[in-house]
Amino acid sequence: MEILRGAAGAGDGVGLHEHRTGSGGHLARLMAALDVTRDAFCCYDADDRLVLSNQAMLDMYAGLEDVIRPGTSFEALLRAGLERRILSSEGLEPEVWLRRVLDLRSREEAFESVLRFTDGRWVMHREKRTDDGGAIGICTDITRLKRHEGALAAALEKAKLAEAILDELPNPVFAKDRELRFVLANRAFKRTLGDEATEILGRRAADFTTPELAETFESSERRVLETREDFEVEEDFDQPGIGKYRIVRKCRVETESGTPYVVGALFDISDIRKRENDAEDARRQLAEVLETLPAGVVIYDRDDRYVLANRKMQEALPAMIPAMRPGKSLRDAVELAHDAGYFRQSGDPDLDALYDTDREAWITGYLRSYHVRHRIFERSHANGRWVKAIDTRTEDGTFVGVRVDITELKQREAELQAAREEAVLADRAKSEFLANMSHEIRTPMNGVLGMTELLAKTELTANRRPLPTSF
Repeated sequence: MEILRGAAGAGDGVGLHEHRTGSGGHLARLMAALDVTRDAFCCYDADDRLVLSNQAMLDMYAGLEDVIRPGTSFEALLRAGLERRILSSEGLEPEVWLRRVLDLRSREEAFESVLRFTDGRWVMHREKRTDDGGAIGICTDITRLKRHEGALAAALEKAKLAEAILDELPNPVFAKDRELRFVLANRAFKRTLGDEATEILGRRAADFTTPELAETFESSERRVLETREDFEVEEDFDQPGIGKYRIVRKCRVETESGTPYVVGALFDISDIRKRENDAEDARRQLAEVLETLPAGVVIYDRDDRYVLANRKMQEALPAMIPAMRPGKSLRDAVELAHDAGYFRQSGDPDLDALYDTDREAWITGYLRSYHVRHRIFERSHANGRWVKAIDTRTEDGTFVGVRVDITELKQREAELQAAREEAVLADRAKSEFLANMSHEIRTPMNGVLGMTELLAKTELTANRRPLPTSF
């Protein structure tokens, strides 16, 4: 400090850089060394007056070149920086910020403070007190470090957010590195491993299950890492924390650095499988009920996709059986019906006229009839059978078609009509016969009755008098 103090006094307040050559070889070599560094260097005496600074100090505190001169106090330097809006008070009142920095500097033997510049730079100012009460300071631009620090903090916050989100997911999720060690596992996945999963990171599957099962899991994960192809399988064994039926999906992911990981997720489908089983049971029961009915029944869903048809319906329309399969459309069935010559009589003469002239127009028109809310009609088939059709669209759009064979009823109706006609003819013949007979009998009877009347008025012998009354 003696050589620095002497240099400071040599110029009567003039900047030390102006006296480097006249202050001795040691000072010149010292300043040459300090000017090489990118860190700002400053030295204050016991009265807190600037004694020495290098070129980097002027560059770092650009805009304060006229202030950075021997004899300027640290407080004056900071105040000028605030007034000229070179330094930021970081949301505080400038005087409050200044007092806080100076109080901290006065209390500590080794002072350290981060100064924020209004142009976005950050500078770490560090000082060390000397034996004579002065201070030597180094100022380092840490802007890049701060930016990395901010990016790191943001990344850490995102990681914490992602971890919190994963822990709230009901589906178990995990990730493993290329050695198949766990690097991530959410709360739901830990539950599937039981109480031993509290310390899962860094461990492998064999630490939580049998070697055979662990090898099964890891073989698929090695394949995912090597082939980059996703893996999916449905499992149906009991495991803690998840239903018996589940889908396991695994895929390979890479970080920006190219490090590969395998990520897996488990999806509990027990409820879905139960609903599917319940639906299949209901479908089977419905099919059994429909088979007991004396009528043919066919059902289509709201999208006109085939659902169910009983045996009577299939036997009545054998050409349409290929369309009576799940997923087949109503249009598929109608097209097969037209090709087989079915449904020539629809009850709509205009539509029936298109049957042999415009196939597409007939199919389109016939399909429209399936969307009538309720319809009842009779139809004869080419084989001579008659059916009564009852079509209904339910509230949810389901189509239910019922076909009742009324061939025998039609035959009885025909027989009854024939009997009725025969009875009418017989009654007519009887009436004509009676009319004729009445005429034939009445004519001779007139003569008989007249003769009897004459005889009754004639004087007859006692033996002949009873004769007219005997008739």
